[in-house]
Amino acid sequence: MRTSTGTLAFSMGCHAGLSLSDVWITGSDPRSQDWAQAFAQKNGLFAGNTGFGYGDTNVTAYSEKLTLLMTQGVNGTMSVGQAVANAKQQYYATLGAWGVFDAKSVEEYSMYGLPMYVIGATGTVARTTTPPNPPTLTTDADTNLKVDNIAYSGNLYGDRVDTANGSYYKGPNPSAGVVAEQFRPIQPVTAPVDVTQADQSNGRLHGALILSFTRSSVLSFNPLLSVPALAPGSFQPEPRVIDSTFPSGFVSTLHQDTINGSRDTVVAFGGKFVSDQSGQTPGTQLLFSNATVRAYFSTSSDDTIAVISTLSGQDLGATASFALTTRAQDVAAAYITYRLTGSDSFQSTLMTLSRCDGGTCTWVASVNTSTVKVAEYFGQLVTNAGNTSVSTFKAEFGTPLPPPPVPGTVTTSVKDNLNNLITPNGFGWYNDPDQPLKAYVSSNGGTETFKLSVDGGAQVDSPATVSGEGPHTVAYTGTAGSAGHFDVNIDTKAPVITCPAMGPFFLNGAGGTFTATASDPTPGSGLNTAASVLTGTVDTSSVGTKSIFNAVDFAGNSSHCTYSVQYVFSGFFAPVDNPPIVNLSKAGQTVGVKYRLTDANGVGISDTSSFVSITSSPRGTCSGQSDVIETYSGASGLQYLGSGNWQFNWSTPKSYAGTCKTMTLNLKDAVVPTPGAPRTAYFQFK
Repeated sequence: MRTSTGTLAFSMGCHAGLSLSDVWITGSDPRSQDWAQAFAQKNGLFAGNTGFGYGDTNVTAYSEKLTLLMTQGVNGTMSVGQAVANAKQQYYATLGAWGVFDAKSVEEYSMYGLPMYVIGATGTVARTTTPPNPPTLTTDADTNLKVDNIAYSGNLYGDRVDTANGSYYKGPNPSAGVVAEQFRPIQPVTAPVDVTQADQSNGRLHGALILSFTRSSVLSFNPLLSVPALAPGSFQPEPRVIDSTFPSGFVSTLHQDTINGSRDTVVAFGGKFVSDQSGQTPGTQLLFSNATVRAYFSTSSDDTIAVISTLSGQDLGATASFALTTRAQDVAAAYITYRLTGSDSFQSTLMTLSRCDGGTCTWVASVNTSTVKVAEYFGQLVTNAGNTSVSTFKAEFGTPLPPPPVPGTVTTSVKDNLNNLITPNGFGWYNDPDQPLKAYVSSNGGTETFKLSVDGGAQVDSPATVSGEGPHTVAYTGTAGSAGHFDVNIDTKAPVITCPAMGPFFLNGAGGTFTATASDPTPGSGLNTAASVLTGTVDTSSVGTKSIFNAVDFAGNSSHCTYSVQYVFSGFFAPVDNPPIVNLSKAGQTVGVKYRLTDANGVGISDTSSFVSITSSPRGTCSGQSDVIETYSGASGLQYLGSGNWQFNWSTPKSYAGTCKTMTLNLKDAVVPTPGAPRTAYFQFK
């Protein structure tokens, strides 16, 4: 090996920095020396791995990334030892997530020689410096902590890169990059934001939350998985993974002592991959943009986060209710971060402390859902010390998902009393009238059996009977350890609608605009005001019974009001007398029934379809003033006499002899008169 005095050599090769004991290999042959000894004898410095060096075929990661950072550090601004330390510190600061291969890459990288040596004749040793451009902190009204609100504009993910084994997004700018963790989808991250405070009276960075952002989705996405490789990727096939969903959070924070002094940095993820199913890599790539991150500072030495025990949401119709529980007693603020249906933007609402009992605190919040529903949500916590925690995404209301089963895949279903498989509507409600419903839980493998409990009741073998209006929760446990729950919300009752006084209305006459009121019976799904129409205008352009208004609940049940548009009826005319006169007639004769129809403006109706029929019904009494019908028509049938005047020749059966009847004229406007009202006449037959 040839080298000159003062040479600095470093390598990412496997075991390049492994020191071999002279007890095992001795002698004067130069080949008996390890690399560190060889360079030391030449007055040089050496840095290398004491174990395997790792890289990734598609991106710069692991030992490759560490070596790149080392190369950037030997620029004369710091000593050689500082360059090694700085490379490790920057490696950690830019990750966003930390894995075992990261730890191995950093731990194995060792330097041999005097660390205070500098690079070049004008090289210097780095010293503690004031952080550049420290942000001005404000006091957060929610927590009373000092905070820095960081706004990320534009996309946080950069351009897409497609390879033979999958695709990834390479980060928003050259100073950013990707997070590559072993056997996980490669994800974009932002460049670290230095939020270090020059004035340490505000304390140091403890944590950060993402309070708003926009999300887009790439479906059927095949992610590129990071593979820590010892050789080119062609020698190492793509791994098969059980669950490649990554990462679990949105923001990563770091406080560390560096060669320039204490530094606080924030890194935001530009995306998140979610597997379609356990054991399958293809899924949905989520991409983030236009994010607002709040970083929390305090002087506390406490770094304990508040663990979220449970998080649940319930659709109550006009509002969505959320409850978060935690055993932490030092929570300063809790947030529900949510996306509404049809929107790609997430926003946050502050929760309030409801109670603390039995060592568990419950935080609650509500969101107005009168016009649009919550599609997704997750919870976030910040402690009094500024430490933060976040839950995973929760499912859309109406398609509730049970917790991940352990260890197999579980299928839940619901059938009605006729054994028909049914599914809830988009708001998560069943309105099937064939009650009761039956809830089923089964294992895809078919070997696991389940016990079910409805609303906390006694456990029964699957299926379980679910009945009664309102929300229900079915919890299940399996013989192989699977456990979870799902919702069976039932609402079969239509909303109650209060109709205003309307009509009657006449053809082509005045109509008007009216308003009704409505409510949904409790316990129901609630009145869906966005889908309900409670103000309407009467249409008099045609006759008949018509519907107006539509009160709809979130289960899809509906109710409405009706109004009648009628003809203006005049008559009857001779030979038929109107009530209360009783017409005396011979059974078996044909009676000419004359009348006139017009619209509200007096225009005669000439439409033959205006006539439907003449019917008769028994009349209990034949008393009253009577008038003998003296003229009869010689033929049956409907005749139009002009100017809205009509005659129908009613052929009476001989069997009517000795009876009393109420004759009713039935028209297209569907008016059903009571005996003695217009359109009816009394008859006594001889």
